[in-house]
Formats: sequence, C-alpha cells, structure tokens
Amino acid sequence: MNSTRQFMRELNRLGLTSAIDAGGGFQNYPEDYEIIEQLHAKDQMTVRIAYNLFTQRPKQELEDFERWTDMLEAGAGTDSISQRRRRDAGIFGGGF
Repeated sequence: MNSTRQFMRELNRLGLTSAIDAGGGFQNYPEDYEIIEQLHAKDQMTVRIAYNLFTQRPKQELEDFERWTDMLEAGAGTDSISQRRRRDAGIFGGGF
C-alpha cells in the first residue's frame, strides 16, 4: 500500500491528477486492484483512476463477465475511482 501511495505522490509531483488503467497485462479484477480499493475506502487517493475490465482467462470469458456483472453496478464509481464503459470486448479465439 505504501508503494502505491508513493507512486501517486510522484505522479502528483509531476502534475498528474488522473490516470486510466488500460487493462490487459494479466491484471485480474478485483484481486489485483485491492490496494486501490483500500486506499479509496480510506480516502487516500490522490490520483483519480479509471479502469477497463478485460477478460484474462481464455475460454472463461463469459464466467468473467458474469462475475463482474454481479459485482459492479453500471455507472458505479466516485470522483476517485470508476469503471470505464466499453463498447467492445476482447474475446480469446482463433484467428486473432
């Protein structure tokens, strides 16, 4: 948690106040976002973060989407953290 606070402080020092986590890179929601959620709950976010959700498990895309749908409400979020809306979604498959 401390390293994330220090990283946000460095972004602030450079004048950045918001960032978009583009997703991918085998980051799994919500497991890999627990620190951000904890900082948000403690009102310690100094950088606004928007995130995209992408499936990371081939052949389990539907399961991922169903799990996220159960966890998140459309339009949920605050000034500090929010889910970005997507009109397309990457689905693993042949030919891509």
